[in-house]
Amino acid sequence: LMTVRVKKEEDGVSRFLGSLHGEALARGLPIDLLTCSATAEEGPHLRVLRPYCEFRLEGHQDQPIRLPSLIDAHRLFAEGGYDRVISSTELPMGAVALYFKYAFHVPAGLYMHTDWVDFARKTLRFDDGLLARGQELMRLYYGRFDGIFVLNREHERWLTGEGMALPPARVRRTAHWADPYFTPQPDRRRELLGVEPDRPVLLFAGRLSE
Repeated sequence: LMTVRVKKEEDGVSRFLGSLHGEALARGLPIDLLTCSATAEEGPHLRVLRPYCEFRLEGHQDQPIRLPSLIDAHRLFAEGGYDRVISSTELPMGAVALYFKYAFHVPAGLYMHTDWVDFARKTLRFDDGLLARGQELMRLYYGRFDGIFVLNREHERWLTGEGMALPPARVRRTAHWADPYFTPQPDRRRELLGVEPDRPVLLFAGRLSE
């Protein structure tokens, strides 16, 4: 079972989970995705919990935080007979994943997408004292999971370094696979860039996100 969020916009996490759901359907994998949504409908390999409450944080009006009923969540997990859980987001559904871990004695994993210390420093303007306390809370929170999945070596070093001190065996590098749209194409370096086909070209594809 993977606990997820559903967002209207097509962000990287949503695209990845959509691809994962498609693979589970195509291959008949024993993986269900769980989301907390007021509008999504259940289907094969997709379970839905209705929000018990919903609120928005200042500055993030387009991303409501939805909290499910733990009674409903407990019933769903028990009926599904799941043997592990992985959360794709750290906040409410991450807490639900930890609830499943202790209520049903199953391993729980977490995908780490955001450097929250960096976010708190640059966006929330935390001072060093608040940053230190926030990092301690994150260390306690992340330390409850049996595995943390990261997308790069920088996050791996941070989680296993002096500040967070998670056991290296519990931090695993992974990757989001590319959309099938990105397939090999004929070499057009001369036409598009005016360089010879044997000339190395570096392409950076990324985004700016506060």
